[in-house]
Amino acid sequence: MLIVFPEDTEHFVNTLCSSGSVEKLRCLTKLLHAHGDGNHIVLIPPSICRTIESCTRFSEEQRGIAKKIRLKFSELSQLQNILQIYGKVCTNGAEPRLHSGVWNIPLDWVAQHGVSQAHLICEDLYDCQISHEAARDFLNTSDLSRLKISLDHTSGGGGNTHRVFKAEAIDASKISLCVVDSDRTHPGLSTLGATAQSCLSVSGTGLYELMISDGREFENHLPLRLIDKLRPSWHADRPSVTQAKFSALHPCFELFADLKVGLRRREAESMSGECKSYWEACADAFPHSNNKCCLTGCSVTKKEDACKQVIFEPLGRTLLKDAVAYLTDDKRISSPKRSTEYLPSPNDAFWKVLGQKVAAYGIGIKINTGI
Repeated sequence: MLIVFPEDTEHFVNTLCSSGSVEKLRCLTKLLHAHGDGNHIVLIPPSICRTIESCTRFSEEQRGIAKKIRLKFSELSQLQNILQIYGKVCTNGAEPRLHSGVWNIPLDWVAQHGVSQAHLICEDLYDCQISHEAARDFLNTSDLSRLKISLDHTSGGGGNTHRVFKAEAIDASKISLCVVDSDRTHPGLSTLGATAQSCLSVSGTGLYELMISDGREFENHLPLRLIDKLRPSWHADRPSVTQAKFSALHPCFELFADLKVGLRRREAESMSGECKSYWEACADAFPHSNNKCCLTGCSVTKKEDACKQVIFEPLGRTLLKDAVAYLTDDKRISSPKRSTEYLPSPNDAFWKVLGQKVAAYGIGIKINTGI
């Protein structure tokens, strides 16, 4: 995260350097090390940096970090205009508060809890990894490839995610971003899935945020041109072409379909309420799907694969895993132009929003850049 020292903190820092207690001084040392370790970017005005550089109460390493920040201040200050969210230290208050995209972070809170590497909490590690890659795309497309994403990936284990979220963000006071599936099965459904609802109930003091996907799952937000490369054929065409055809016949299809396992007529008929109406309408709209179940009196219940009427074919349970493997291939992961292979895509809106958010929490310096 970008953490900014406003100009009006100069007097406070001067006082700390000259007569502040060791405990009070700790807030500055922790922020300096957060920058030096590459976990966050701490933006300190040159005049305050010079005060730190001349203060013998800091170690040689800490004074050196302040000098590096001073020399790169003009370059790094531009990040305030690029990042969706950033932090700003303040000299009053007891806990961080988010207002209009800015986290106000009390220095007393930093002294007490430190500045952890940002924790990215998702239902499983593939969700964490794909979110990380969306953030990498944001850096690359924003001409920030000289920087990096520094995140501790934490798996919530599905239904246990809210407990992990609370333990990391509130109980342990770690900087945290939790991203979960909405598990919404059709556009008319406003109710979120159990995991998302449980995460929404998490509350307490700390520097954390919850993000919920617009569509059903992470798979629904993979750029379609990326899926083209992973699954060359879907309903006898490229997935991006098939999706365009399906969405023209039934809008929002790609956001709420269970792309991993597909859907058959028998499964749709076993649904209820608006969910049943939505997916039966899909079946009626798609030209490859028969309007009626072909097995009169069909007793298929658990073995849905026995149903021959395909509404849409599965893209496979390994879709997300395969996407991660593709994006982190040795040749692609280090290429600033990687995203030109699959962006823009017709469905890339949430991918970009996800990338912006994750990058804002995880942005840091590459140690070898000397920034």
